[in-house]
Amino acid sequence: MDQNFLNCEDFYKLPMKVLKVIGCDLLARIPSNKREKNRKNVMKLIFWIVMIVHSTGSILQTIHLILNINDQKIVAKVLPTLIHVPEVTFKFLVLYKNRQKLREIFIILENLFPKDNQEQKENEIVNFYSSLMKYQKGCIGISVLLFSGLFFKTISESMKTEDRELLIEMWMPFDTSNDAIYLATCFHILILTSISTFIAYPVNLIFCSITSLISLLFHTLKNDIKKALNNSGLRVNELKVLINRHNELIDLVKKVQSLFSIILLSMFVVSSMVICVTGYETLIATNMTDSIMFSQFSFVVLYDIIPVCYFCHKIIDTSESLIEAINESNWYEIKDAKIRKMIPFMIQKAQKISYLSGNGFVIISRSTISSILTSSYSYMAMLRHLLEK
Repeated sequence: MDQNFLNCEDFYKLPMKVLKVIGCDLLARIPSNKREKNRKNVMKLIFWIVMIVHSTGSILQTIHLILNINDQKIVAKVLPTLIHVPEVTFKFLVLYKNRQKLREIFIILENLFPKDNQEQKENEIVNFYSSLMKYQKGCIGISVLLFSGLFFKTISESMKTEDRELLIEMWMPFDTSNDAIYLATCFHILILTSISTFIAYPVNLIFCSITSLISLLFHTLKNDIKKALNNSGLRVNELKVLINRHNELIDLVKKVQSLFSIILLSMFVVSSMVICVTGYETLIATNMTDSIMFSQFSFVVLYDIIPVCYFCHKIIDTSESLIEAINESNWYEIKDAKIRKMIPFMIQKAQKISYLSGNGFVIISRSTISSILTSSYSYMAMLRHLLEK
């Protein structure tokens, strides 16, 4: 078999493997025997232990914020993670709760995915896969960068004898000036950060995998429509198959919209707020360490939303290309009267572009990135005005 031959599962297997590390198998089937049932129970136990440990970070940060509400520097350091981490958890729990819907979406994608080697070559499936892999590798790179920064900060802070800072500002019920306690606390924070990473990026990767596959299927449909309408021997049944595929893709986009709608809305609202706070703190930072830390956080948040906007825009582009495929074909040369009558209905349906939105408030596309940055700047200007009064 050709080494470039791909299965539908290849697009989303990485995030699924990552989630299994924290005991979450979103595509798990009903156990068929006692051994599988025991394994599922163990996975579920690991998952809820991880989620409970993860929640301690937000609780400790909330306590720290309340105790130091009048200290602007501490509030600034706590606020970005205190906003972002619960949003990450919320996205993940929404997906976990609706995992049956997710399974249904992947089944539909599997059924529509091109399984013929020649068909995959003609439709350049490997290009869609490569584009997605660049994002996945980028996520790994960002994670390594984040952990490297935290690790080196741990080393540098542990060498100090006084005025040590925690990797992430949070309240602790004990004195962290002791070397052993300080290192144990830093280790705890690294675990919390690891869990956040294991939760945040897989959700985004799953969404981007789905949107990449949908745009791939629209692209494949466009090529098949063009090929069919340029064939003078086209049969009615062959055209009906293409129309049914289009209907299935439209329904699939609606299913994805139903599942991810609230996730997308929360992502973009929170991202605007976090970029606003971190951007402001970067501008007023009094030392290089704080400036780098806030800039890094802004970059991580931007890397969350930019690929999401890119892959959502690809759905708009590829669904829009269907009307181009019909217009550029020689359908008017087809002699079959039944087929000629079906073409206007195809055109009418193809004119209705498929897209994903944040709970109906905003259509997600490349222009959404500039909207988020504009909103963040507006919030930042307002925040600066309020604090400078």
